[in-house]
Amino acid sequence: MENELDQYFYTDTNGRVTRLQRCCMCPNSDKSSRTCPSPDKPVCNFVCGFSNDGTIYQVVFLPQITRYMITSTASGQTGASSLLKKSFDETQEELNRRAQKMGWSRTDA
Repeated sequence: MENELDQYFYTDTNGRVTRLQRCCMCPNSDKSSRTCPSPDKPVCNFVCGFSNDGTIYQVVFLPQITRYMITSTASGQTGASSLLKKSFDETQEELNRRAQKMGWSRTDA
């Protein structure tokens, strides 16, 4: 049976916890800020990238079309997903859920 918290958090193979959705009280809504306003947490555990076999996945903003997308970088080459969203939070949630499904490790680089 699935743990009830699995719908809110993802723990990767290194034991690092990632929120699947942004905290409801966060003042950084729709921003890529890694700063957590909570004094007991050093960094946000919602905004992050993930790695899998040398490939880094992260959310980027495309100013030309004012949309966010997930990119992947492997061995100096960059790929892009077809996912284009208006909201940073929506795109980050999608990336976090993909990471959970695929078992990727979190990276704060």
